[in-house]
Amino acid sequence: MFRAYSLKTILSIALTATVLCLIGCSGGGDPITNPNDPFSDDPYLDPSDIPHWTPDVQNERTQVQEDEWLVTDDNVGLHLIVHRPEDSSAANQYPGLLLIPGGLQPGAAWHARWRKSNAWEFVDAGMIVLLYDSRGRGFSAGDEDYNGPVNQDDLADIIDWFNSREDVLSGGIGIATSSWGITVAAGTLARYPELDCRFLLDLEGAQDRYVMTQWNDEKWLGIMHGHVTSDDEFWDTREAITYIGDVLCPYYRIQSGLDHAMDYFFVDHAIELVNAAVNGESSFVRMNEMEPGIQYDMAIAQTYDWYPIGDLDNIFFDMVLRAMSYHTELD
Repeated sequence: MFRAYSLKTILSIALTATVLCLIGCSGGGDPITNPNDPFSDDPYLDPSDIPHWTPDVQNERTQVQEDEWLVTDDNVGLHLIVHRPEDSSAANQYPGLLLIPGGLQPGAAWHARWRKSNAWEFVDAGMIVLLYDSRGRGFSAGDEDYNGPVNQDDLADIIDWFNSREDVLSGGIGIATSSWGITVAAGTLARYPELDCRFLLDLEGAQDRYVMTQWNDEKWLGIMHGHVTSDDEFWDTREAITYIGDVLCPYYRIQSGLDHAMDYFFVDHAIELVNAAVNGESSFVRMNEMEPGIQYDMAIAQTYDWYPIGDLDNIFFDMVLRAMSYHTELD
């Protein structure tokens, strides 16, 4: 389905790119099974009765950053960035986490040091992290597809590639998305149900064309190159609400009352996605700290427990660790 090459091989055939150097901290350590689960205070995410992976945070863990290239069936080179503990190997595996940014950003958006949820912090917690540039973004070749079917096909290849790494713990990777990243992730997992994925975590993603364009607002239409909401040919394959009910893996939604893209109370998109997932195929659905598997009533939306917007970054980081711990059972 695809061909994956190391940076050395790609350079040898003259596929030129600017690459990042190795980064390092210092230290080391392995994933551990901790009988004193750090999340046992959460009654819905307490796996303490089974052997499970738990975060082993080391602020000076030695890390390696590596650039890889994946060449698709239509001969487009996609740029991948792997962040891993230096000691990862087939004999010393770590769970894999794929991070997908919002908007039309490249994978390096997760390099922002100002945010707690950057790639290096997740490696410090004991994971292997994969970032990537969608075609037409960053260092990847090809034309922008706006999280549509071509981007979804590419992501399926990327997930398979990540799961095939010998240093990634078997059983599937976790996927965490920000904002519009939910569209490509939900579309991929729904269209490729055979993909191994431990969970899908969604930070305030838009569910449809109306929220994505803020009802045909000129600024947002500019980002989408003028694709108005009446352009069904474009939008019918680019709405998360179309796909979320067919996603099989556990689905988590993080939502504040004052959405990051709005300047007023708005949670309709979150309620629509979670309700569709609850009515769909997902094995586990949860929003914020609320009870899993419940339906939400739009008419009383203000009575639910929404996160404060100022703390979303820390909440995102914490929830990724919780989901990875809960859904990673060890032999």
